Amino acid sequence: MLFAGGEELEAHLVAGAAAAPPELAPLEVLLSAFATAQEVFRPLDFLVQRAAVIAASPPLQERELIKLASLATALATALVSRGVHERTAQFAADMGMSVLRMASEGWITDNRRPFAAHLRSAAEELRRIADQVTSDGGPPCADDQRNGAPVHSPPQNR
Repeated sequence: MLFAGGEELEAHLVAGAAAAPPELAPLEVLLSAFATAQEVFRPLDFLVQRAAVIAASPPLQERELIKLASLATALATALVSRGVHERTAQFAADMGMSVLRMASEGWITDNRRPFAAHLRSAAEELRRIADQVTSDGGPPCADDQRNGAPVHSPPQNR
């Protein structure tokens, strides 16, 4: 990961999720925790060099993905501990990790803006993408039909 040791970052983010206000939605809980991640970042010059080394090595890229998946699982578990349904918690953790990854990569390549600005931008991009999915009348999921959720027909081309 592009941060401090994986265990230190995981402990920091899980603690941040646990300390988030109870009224926050699952993704907002994670964004709240991510906003404090810079407290455990390694020095920026180290992160830039590390990112270049990882980008040049498929085995290191694979290892990084495993670490990120492990962190997502820990964050999902933290959300479940807050009373979030398991499936929702895992989905929020996966989406949150995408936001964190995009923010981190953006910050490393453009550190003129603070990490928090990159985090906000990445979260807003996720919201824009999600808004497109929920408003375009796309095809329903198979689970929607089984669970009795309203099923909307895709728009017809005229």
